[in-house]
Amino acid sequence: MYKIESLAEANKAGYNNAVKLAALSLDKFERLAKLNLTTAKTALADGVENANAIAGIKDVPSLLAMNAALTEAGVQSALGYSRVMYGIASEAQTEFSAFAEQAWAAYAKEVASFADASMRAATANAASITKAATSNRKAS
Repeated sequence: MYKIESLAEANKAGYNNAVKLAALSLDKFERLAKLNLTTAKTALADGVENANAIAGIKDVPSLLAMNAALTEAGVQSALGYSRVMYGIASEAQTEFSAFAEQAWAAYAKEVASFADASMRAATANAASITKAATSNRKAS
């Protein structure tokens, strides 16, 4: 009916899927970590530069102009971060969906193969049982 080799193949497929999922997850985590580290470095450098620029301001109109410029730069930086973050998340979702579809298709194929093998075994057993019962009746 269902052989040890088939179970070993199913276990190997499950292990391979787990490894693929772990690699995919780690890749996305690594990209997010790099993005966050780069963003933190940039924010720190910008903060130091902005503090130096503000320290050199001598009048209120210049301070207000600097405030507007820094606000605009901050908004643009946040938008850029959001775009990259969304890109990584979108890519991850697409890759995870493709992985899930592939794994489900393989599982469905394996279940269909198991059901087919079970039906063939049951049919063969039923035929031999019928044959044995018929020959027992004739012998009696």
